[in-house]
Amino acid sequence: MVLRKSTPKPDNADTQLDRLCNALGKSVGAVKGKALSREAITVDGKIVAFISKGRLVVKLPSDRIAALLESGEATPMRMGTRVMKQWLSVAYSTAARWVELAEESARYVAVAPPAKKRTKPTRR
Repeated sequence: MVLRKSTPKPDNADTQLDRLCNALGKSVGAVKGKALSREAITVDGKIVAFISKGRLVVKLPSDRIAALLESGEATPMRMGTRVMKQWLSVAYSTAARWVELAEESARYVAVAPPAKKRTKPTRR
């Protein structure tokens, strides 16, 4: 009989976000609220992190994203078939680093320029 290590099961998304928000604390002004039709952590109204399919999703600069992708610690965030440029998805198996990544995301979001608003083409 072979015994396998069981992978820890993630807590529900609300519990995970509560822990992250508490860990970030008041120092960065993080609050938990609704964004993108789900619970998310925001700073000054900008999304810092959220949970999707049991994975942490954070916004980081492109050079940091490249490093995390290369190390295998994260995967690109996809919404449907579209890859979100400055967003990473991090597995629950690396949950020990989630606070660190959320803090890094909060610092980045605080100084990042506002996103360009996409405009719909006009009909003629």
